[in-house]
Amino acid sequence: MSVKITLEIGQPAPVFSLMSDEKNCVNLPDLLRGQDLLLAFIHGTWCPHCVQTLYRLRRASTTFSSAGIGIAVVAIDAPDALNIFRRTAEPSIPFVLLADEDETAHKSYGLQHLSAYIALNNEGIVRAVFLDKDHHNYPGHTAIIQSLRSRP
Repeated sequence: MSVKITLEIGQPAPVFSLMSDEKNCVNLPDLLRGQDLLLAFIHGTWCPHCVQTLYRLRRASTTFSSAGIGIAVVAIDAPDALNIFRRTAEPSIPFVLLADEDETAHKSYGLQHLSAYIALNNEGIVRAVFLDKDHHNYPGHTAIIQSLRSRP
């Protein structure tokens, strides 16, 4: 599969507004709020590999939080499906789950039918793009943190 990612390192990330699992409208500036951000784009809670990603991020969430990095997951799911997942997840999910049912955000990031981890600095500038084409390429929290700490 040929992949054309529209994101460029050093450029502003596309701004989006999506519905959270709690049915709140959330946009990219809301998520940044003066902190760096890891955006994880996944297929959905119906995808076993994506569920593994959610729990992997859950385990790393305190490490990211300690480093001043927020986490938001953008899934091709309905808000209700994400809410059910949140309510039944053990241990609980401490980060934002965003519904991208029509893949508007996925498409604006050039990630239609792809999973990826996007590291944004606190101004919304793309610092790193880690594609996860086969659901086995989690870059690790150290690589993500380093991408946000190194300056161009």
